[in-house]
Amino acid sequence: MEKNIEKCVLINSAFKNRICTYFIKNKKYKNINFFLKNYCKKFFSRQTRLLLGKKKSFKVQICLKSYFKKDDEKEIEFKTPNFVLRENDSLKKIWKKNCSCLQSELSDFQAQGYTLTSIAGLEIRYVLLKSIRGSSYIKTPDAIKNTRSVANFRNRDDFCFKYSILSKHIIKRCFSIKLFSVYENKYNWSGLKWPVSIDDVKIFEKNNKNTSVHIFCISNEGLIEPLRLSKKERDNHFDLLLLSNGKKSHFTYIRNFNKLVAPQMSANIKKLTNKMFVCKKCMLYHFTKKSLDFHKCCKHTTNLPSHVNNTIPLNLKLTRSLVVFDYAEDSFKNCIRYKSNNENEYDWTKIKPQTSLKQIVKFEKKNKTVSFNVFGWNEANSEIMILKKIKEEKEDHYDLLLTKNNEGGYFYSYIKDINKFLFRYISKSGKAKYICKLCFSNFLSIENLTTHKKNCMVNSPSKVEVPTVGNNILKFENFHHQQRIPFVIYLDFECLLEKIDTTEPDSSSSFTMDYQSHKPYSFAYYIVGPDIEKKQVSSLHCKK
Repeated sequence: MEKNIEKCVLINSAFKNRICTYFIKNKKYKNINFFLKNYCKKFFSRQTRLLLGKKKSFKVQICLKSYFKKDDEKEIEFKTPNFVLRENDSLKKIWKKNCSCLQSELSDFQAQGYTLTSIAGLEIRYVLLKSIRGSSYIKTPDAIKNTRSVANFRNRDDFCFKYSILSKHIIKRCFSIKLFSVYENKYNWSGLKWPVSIDDVKIFEKNNKNTSVHIFCISNEGLIEPLRLSKKERDNHFDLLLLSNGKKSHFTYIRNFNKLVAPQMSANIKKLTNKMFVCKKCMLYHFTKKSLDFHKCCKHTTNLPSHVNNTIPLNLKLTRSLVVFDYAEDSFKNCIRYKSNNENEYDWTKIKPQTSLKQIVKFEKKNKTVSFNVFGWNEANSEIMILKKIKEEKEDHYDLLLTKNNEGGYFYSYIKDINKFLFRYISKSGKAKYICKLCFSNFLSIENLTTHKKNCMVNSPSKVEVPTVGNNILKFENFHHQQRIPFVIYLDFECLLEKIDTTEPDSSSSFTMDYQSHKPYSFAYYIVGPDIEKKQVSSLHCKK
């Protein structure tokens, strides 16, 4: 902040519900993209983090001031909407949203014929956010209700926070005020203002030692996302879901967090909800408690992982032979967990969450009983590619599919049945049952496949491709590369067909029978050229 004191100026504070407003003055940049990326981004991140340390949530808006010229030069302002910022939000994504809004407005404006002459600077406005308070009953959305993971008491007063806390101690599905009164004195409610706001939850945690409260909400896309998280989950922990209908909000108690978030996961993972361990900060799931404990959470995120993030093409899913994981981080590790259920028997030294093909080779060297074949998906040609092959499949063998989504994330998926997976792409006749993983040749019997593999293992991975109709004729097209030559010679051979002696072939296997041999007895050549007065024809006889 001290280095940027001349560049960044505090304009006002506490003006029209604003916390503060900063103006970043431009001195040398003539390109808006470079100005935002190289000049403004660092200050935005640093100043926003400082404010988040003081206030848990607020709104942010940026305003770009620049000069454009069409007939006359004039100053133009481009504003973004107010984006809500909470302590669990990703600053990078908020900054990208603001920049994309500015870019769309800028492109629409320049389409009218205006030309950028200079950039004055960028104004960052931090605005107060009214506290969200729980109140009377709101109906649970059907999608949440079907999970049977949330307890929602039908109250008419403003004490929904108290009822949601006490719901943890009531096993019965039917609630009453009498049931709540039994456990009410178990907690200290002093200092709370009813209805309770999200900011007041920390008062409840201070009053009740060894107690922590996480609050989640439902995003516009219908996904569960963290709204307020305690620094640490204590022994007496509560997960609450805040419902909202636009006019008011309402606290409910989450009985089973895994069941609540299961609908936003892929079909393969939904079956394992009882075995899952979900990180409530970033919503990434794990198959072991140890994996969750050692998980380095990238702070918090509201861009929750769902099956949409791993954009596996529908035709690959229809093979029903893939186990698809929802997020790129640890997808390689999850493929092994899915099959073995015991990750501790392997050496994971220097294996990163975003695993590369080179790291897989190193993993094979450290773990002698493991082997991997990795396939890829070519979107341009809609075909399967061979990315990595193993010469010999070991005792613990895995076939994996590596794909890339629209956001640039790489995902490994586990292939349960390689023949089913490759069948519709390889076998045009629909009869092949056994497919070679190294060249995609297909066979009707396992014996033929085994015989083929002995020779195929020697060569690099390859795939036989037959030219398609319309692209199956070779012809010369680069006529501009032709060069004129002074003459041309045409030659022709004449041969006699002589019978040859042969033995009876073995009909039990494929064979070729030679019965004639071509013996040349003469040839002729014909010379044509502009410098030759007459066309020459010569004929010679061959010596035996």
